[in-house]
Amino acid sequence: MKTKLLYLITLMCSSLFLNAQTHQATYQTLVNQVHLDTVTRKLQQFEALGIKEMGTAAQDNTRKWIIRHYERLGYTDIQEQEVTVGQKKGTNIIVTKKGKVHPTKFIVVGAHYDTLNGPGVNDNGTGTVTLLEMAKVFAHLDTEYAMKFIHFTAEEVGLIGSQHYVREIAVPQNLDIHLMLNIDEVGGVKGKVNNRIVCERDESDPKHNNQASSEITQQMASIIPMYTTLETDIGRAYSSDYMPFQAAGYTITGLFEQHYSSVPHTPNDLLKNMDIPYFQQVVKGAIATVLHFTNAEQKLATTEQDEAGLTIYPNPVHDQIFIKTNQATSKPKAYKILNLEGQVIKSAHKSDFEPINVSYLSKGHFILSLHFPEKTFNYPFIKK
Repeated sequence: MKTKLLYLITLMCSSLFLNAQTHQATYQTLVNQVHLDTVTRKLQQFEALGIKEMGTAAQDNTRKWIIRHYERLGYTDIQEQEVTVGQKKGTNIIVTKKGKVHPTKFIVVGAHYDTLNGPGVNDNGTGTVTLLEMAKVFAHLDTEYAMKFIHFTAEEVGLIGSQHYVREIAVPQNLDIHLMLNIDEVGGVKGKVNNRIVCERDESDPKHNNQASSEITQQMASIIPMYTTLETDIGRAYSSDYMPFQAAGYTITGLFEQHYSSVPHTPNDLLKNMDIPYFQQVVKGAIATVLHFTNAEQKLATTEQDEAGLTIYPNPVHDQIFIKTNQATSKPKAYKILNLEGQVIKSAHKSDFEPINVSYLSKGHFILSLHFPEKTFNYPFIKK
């Protein structure tokens, strides 16, 4: 939550960066997978989890809820970092995706999930859900840069969670962080004309990383209108989880809503006080931005699944999924087909590796979940 008066500079001179960014039809297709009913449902779930203050069962239940989303999408590199404030404990959730070209150079997308005095649907259920929607899209992509989705605790008590991450992980491990994008309070204000999003740049000391932040932020401000109905403004980065990264010398940028809501940190920070179609557009814009920054592309080749000793192909698939196994691999006992929300479309017992029929599926992204006696493996695939 930001506590200072928002400082805006209207974007007027971004032609240089508009020339540098071009619309990608494949990215538009991916961005269009962000549906109003899906983001609404996730925000409703976040609201129902209650007041997520440090050390509460509500925050711990939210932690579990977030992790379940990543597990259902097939993410396996999920790290939990304990954060202590006085006698209260919380957890940073760090989900890492490998980079195809630069496996040790990271783009970090962050949002806090703790709240104060209320359920915090705007501040910051919106940032939380944006990361979950982004992770859903990127689960099926190869990216040039590695990625980290980080859900911070203890933002509302002084950016403590992000400070812990930078001080105890990023700096000691000398992580090569190309960019940190922070998303905080992007739900809009009901009753207002919400048609602009603020792209935030670094204007603080130290100054050496300000220019890079300005250039990245201008690029984001030119990308978002290409893929959404939103226009963009440039604002100053302050009072959120990008600031510990900024202080450590990393390049930062951020997204913040156009109109400053009056309900954060109150029991009225509820879904009914937001502009959900506006939020949907913000999510689309954030995803489009990171697609460009990571140079993402769809995984179209057969992937060897070394851990399970399986090969799943083809991907994308038209009618049938084939499975090959080495002699040492046990056979799955059952399988499920799930959508990206984790909802089971089909469940069946399987004692052999005959092709799995998926001709009945509509076009889109799905997960094949193979259940072995000792473990379950999830394989994202695209139905053409």
